[in-house]
Amino acid sequence: MDLVRRPHAEVDLALPDTLLAHALERFAMQAGATVHVRAAGVDPHHIAEAAFKALGRALGAACARSGEGVASTKGLA
Repeated sequence: MDLVRRPHAEVDLALPDTLLAHALERFAMQAGATVHVRAAGVDPHHIAEAAFKALGRALGAACARSGEGVASTKGLA
C-alpha cells in the first residue's frame, strides 16, 4: 500500500464471481491509495479474510509514524 494520492489497484484473488475485487479497487480509488492485493487458497471465505486482513495490516503500517519523513510501505514485500 502506498498513500500517495495516485489511486491504483492491482487485485489478484482466486475468487470467481465475487464483488470483493471491485470493493478493493473502489477502496483504493476513494482512499487515493495504490494497493496491491494477492490471495489464493481453497476456501473462498479464507481468501477474502486474508485479503482484508492483509489490507488492514498494510494500511496500519502505512499510517504508522516511525522516525522522520513520510510513512510508506513502498518497497516492502
